[in-house]
Amino acid sequence: MLALLAAASLGAQPCAPIQALAQQALGPAGVVATGPASTDTTGCSVSLNGGAELGASFGQVAAKLDQALTGEGWTRNLGADADGPDGTAAGYDRAGQSLSVSVSQTGRSPEPAYSVVLALAATSDAAPAPEAMTAAVVLDPACLAKTAWAVDPAADKIQAFGCRPLSDIPAPDAEGFVNYTRPAVDGQDGGFTRAKPSADAPAGKVVFVVQDNTGGSFTAQATVTGVLGGDGFMETDGLTVE
Repeated sequence: MLALLAAASLGAQPCAPIQALAQQALGPAGVVATGPASTDTTGCSVSLNGGAELGASFGQVAAKLDQALTGEGWTRNLGADADGPDGTAAGYDRAGQSLSVSVSQTGRSPEPAYSVVLALAATSDAAPAPEAMTAAVVLDPACLAKTAWAVDPAADKIQAFGCRPLSDIPAPDAEGFVNYTRPAVDGQDGGFTRAKPSADAPAGKVVFVVQDNTGGSFTAQATVTGVLGGDGFMETDGLTVE
């Protein structure tokens, strides 16, 4: 979503969608960091460290990540599986990329602690398709419904995900929109908010369309272009809403 990746150079920027997806699946982590992939200097990695908020066991943490990744088109590479008493590892492939995931249990009773590392590398000279990168982060219209699209959408920070677990966000409809039904107001229809990512985003940016209806016949529409941070908010520098 944020860039087309060439095999020769994968910087930290391509790991932003992976970081966002991991944080959507696991929730806020104690420490999040990005850097070079340990096994491939042309790649990048995301490290998350946390406790019981990530899961009840390292197996549960790994299962959450597996569900999120396979749900976004990553194919499990069973040959990369490895298990031990204190952790597990798995590998995934998609669109000219490989992703290795390791979950280690670094602390047990009375409070569990985990270390999670996701390392991304290119596997071919072919760049991933734009739609594959776009799908790396699931837009949540429940977050976008908090923005005043018909008044001044840029008046406050625009949050695109992080309001609810990934499993609670519905799949896109036939038009590619993810839909959210707004709560009723005084027993009246509260309207809807829907969002659709664009595959034609400039390198390093995300583009998505928002349609917002607060009840009634008027539906505001806006096209958002900018950089989506790993915290779920659009960065203010270079943000446009048209």
